[in-house]
Amino acid sequence: MMKTILLLVLMTLAAGTAMASGNAVTCEISSLYYDSTTSRAVPLSVDTTTLYLGISRTGFPVAFALQAEVTAIDTHQVDLTAQITTTGATPQTKSKRFSVEYGLPAEIRGITAKAGQDYRLRIVPLEATDATPEPCTFDHTKRGEFKIFPTANMDLNYVPGSLAEFHQTLIRDVMETRFKQFRVAFALSLPGKYDLFACPCALPSVLWDDRFAMAQDPTRSLMFAIHATDFTSIDPFIICHTSLLRHFGYTPPVLSEGLAGYFGVAIHDMRELIDNGAHRPLAEIMPTSKYMAADAMLADRTAATVARYLIDTYGWDRFRELYELAHDGNLLEQVSDLCGVSIEELQSEWLTWVDTVTILPEQAHLAAEQAEVLRQYGRMAECFELMLSLADDKRDSSMALAGIVRAAYYDGDYYQAVDLQEQRVEDDSAASDKRASLAGYQMMAGEYDSAMETINAILSVDPGNAFATFNMALYNLTSHDTSAAVDVLRDMVSSAEAAPSPEAVVLLHSVGEPDDLSPTLIAGARADLHRRISVNPMEPSAYLWLAWSNLIEARQGTGSGTALQTAGELLQVVHLIESRTFYLGMLFLLEGKLADLRQDRETAREWYGRVLSNASAAYHQEEATALLETPYGGSQ
Repeated sequence: MMKTILLLVLMTLAAGTAMASGNAVTCEISSLYYDSTTSRAVPLSVDTTTLYLGISRTGFPVAFALQAEVTAIDTHQVDLTAQITTTGATPQTKSKRFSVEYGLPAEIRGITAKAGQDYRLRIVPLEATDATPEPCTFDHTKRGEFKIFPTANMDLNYVPGSLAEFHQTLIRDVMETRFKQFRVAFALSLPGKYDLFACPCALPSVLWDDRFAMAQDPTRSLMFAIHATDFTSIDPFIICHTSLLRHFGYTPPVLSEGLAGYFGVAIHDMRELIDNGAHRPLAEIMPTSKYMAADAMLADRTAATVARYLIDTYGWDRFRELYELAHDGNLLEQVSDLCGVSIEELQSEWLTWVDTVTILPEQAHLAAEQAEVLRQYGRMAECFELMLSLADDKRDSSMALAGIVRAAYYDGDYYQAVDLQEQRVEDDSAASDKRASLAGYQMMAGEYDSAMETINAILSVDPGNAFATFNMALYNLTSHDTSAAVDVLRDMVSSAEAAPSPEAVVLLHSVGEPDDLSPTLIAGARADLHRRISVNPMEPSAYLWLAWSNLIEARQGTGSGTALQTAGELLQVVHLIESRTFYLGMLFLLEGKLADLRQDRETAREWYGRVLSNASAAYHQEEATALLETPYGGSQ
């Protein structure tokens, strides 16, 4: 009897040990095309990913939508479920449960993804791991985790408090504008709405396309992109591509992705790739297996330019016919039939077209504006520089040069901003707003004497220019002439016809005497900053100046006693919404002051160090250097 009990105990322990092998499984997921002429299953895409226990993952591995979930893990095998759904007018759904050993394939066969052709899904569990989704635990399938901002063609889903909540109108505008352009250009009827999930991180419930940090399930009208402070994959491409797959079905991605990328300046990028010898023969990149394995940018630009060449040369109707007829067994043959030439001859024609086709300034402008909205400042500068090279009138060249200046400013290259802004002033010397911007960039670059010359030139013709006057006060502070700065600020505050600039009030509150400002003026400045935030929640300067006002209150020991907490909360918003180096420099400086007032000198010094390592304005760096020696608010 005791032997039997002992045996049962040992069996129970062994079973428990077998089941306790991990929280997730590393899997290889492949979509395949079965070539009946060779009796071979050709992998179209092969991705290694993690499936988490109990979390269903959604994506589109090239030819069909997939939902996959691991339901049990032990030391020998994995239980998982997989469901595929094809696109187009007559979708097909197949689902299957598997119990499969590590290293062995689980397959769904007979998937009719296009023109009666046989496609397959293969999942190979490789190993169990202890991986968890942390720190990104959001799940798009859970009710209440995302809120919805409806637009004309989308429901924008965002996590409350994430960057996408602040950027919802910007995302709407760039997506809707380009999607409308796409539909109108090709007279496409694409009814219905799409769900765009603007995710703060890579959701574990999504099978991400690592090429572009996007994902889609056109069968459910779902789209996913990452939108975070330091990275965004939001792009109109995703709604154009999802709509094509949803309504017209699957075709090899060199065609569908190429069509979705028809607009933009891919031609410019392709010319550079060709000039650098980085392009590939079309026969070596158009087939899906090669296309998906190629460098992502090269494949994308090749597809976009090939699709545009075919449409512009042979017409939209012929391309639509190609979209319908082509599949992964006949792609090159169908393209040759459309053009009436071999793929090698087509490549020669395409290369000539890429080299000679005209790019319009407005195309470069549209791409630059999109990059600016999405905070891709390197791309923004590149597209505005392209626009400048294409401009054939003063309006376009002026607009392009202004964009290059902004990009330099955003990226913290204040010297370049100064040089280019000087060109703008030379072109229009009567425009005081351009001179005022020049003075601001000169101050940021530490060119204080030049800035003062510019300020005096502005005030000689426009004595009431508030921006120039404010920069004069700032100049005096950098020259350690606090008395002169206070005089300028007092005059700004007292002589303002309407409510004085809140920035002038806060700066005077910081460097002036206690009786320089009444509580009413301080309260009015704060109210104005709050109003600016309510009108435009994306304006970082309003948060920063309001936070600074609270830090001054805390340093002086006045107010409600919650000033430090309020300042900290305001600064946290700026951490979320801002990536431009000028504002980051001011943010880090204020974070250091906040830490000093909290008696945390070590953290304060770390923040001041970040001001110096960032491309901060010269005067922010100088103040941070001083605060490294002497704490804000007194000795510690």
